[in-house]
This record gives sequence, structure tokens and C-alpha cells, in this order.
Amino acid sequence: MNLPDDPFYLTPPDQVAAICGGYCGDPFAVLGMHVVDLGTGGMGHGAGESVKSLSHVPCPVSRIVTVRAFYPFAESVSVRALDTNEVVPMQRIHPDGFFEAVFWERSEPFPYRLIVTGTWDMGHGDTGVLRPIFVPLLLSDFDLH
Repeated sequence: MNLPDDPFYLTPPDQVAAICGGYCGDPFAVLGMHVVDLGTGGMGHGAGESVKSLSHVPCPVSRIVTVRAFYPFAESVSVRALDTNEVVPMQRIHPDGFFEAVFWERSEPFPYRLIVTGTWDMGHGDTGVLRPIFVPLLLSDFDLH
């Protein structure tokens, strides 16, 4: 029960700007799938507004799942839930290619793939299904030194 025409999104604007600007220190904390606890009032409308402003949410929820992706050259991005085969379009919340999908009916992580459609190779066009990457850096600061 996504609300595609609703401007509601969960990623704070400073995190969106950090990803789009290329200066995010921890992209794994922003991108990918995240379970968001709405009970804390820590996020909402992208500006950290209180959950009291969520009167338009169709049912009382305390936890929801969000998927975020950054594809600068994508025309559209969708999430395919592998457990239900449901395809949900992501909302572009920044013109530089930051996308987010909010799953109001889910409160636990689920397996998924991203379907990215866009123009690649300077206009030749391509459509592909990509697996999100969940592997954090395994090298320590000492190893990188």
C-alpha cells in the first residue's frame, strides 16, 4: 500500500545531499534497505518532523521498511520483492538520482532486487535488473594504510 503521489519520504535532506554530493562518510547507513522506527519521531517528510504529522498514513504503524538507491543516470528505479514478486516503483526524491520506496505494510527486511531503467553509454539506452550490494568494507583502517 505505497502512496506514490504522496511527497512523504524518510531520508533526511542532509543525508540525501551527502550521497548526491559524494561526501557521505557512511553510504551503507543511508542506501539500501532500512527498517525505520516511526515511534521515535526521528524521521518524516525528509526533515525529521514528528510522527504526529503522519495523519495521512492509512493504518497505525510503528515500524516500516524503506529502500533507498542512488543511480544518477537512471530514468526510473523499482523494487522487486522476491518473496511476493511485487514490483514497487521508487520515488525520485532528488533530481541527481536519489530514489526511495516506502513499504507501509512491512515491518521486517525482505529479499529484493532493484530494477533500474535508464540511459547508459551516452544515450545508447539499456534496461537491467541489478542486485543491491550489501557487503561493507572488510579492510580495516590499518589494512588500508
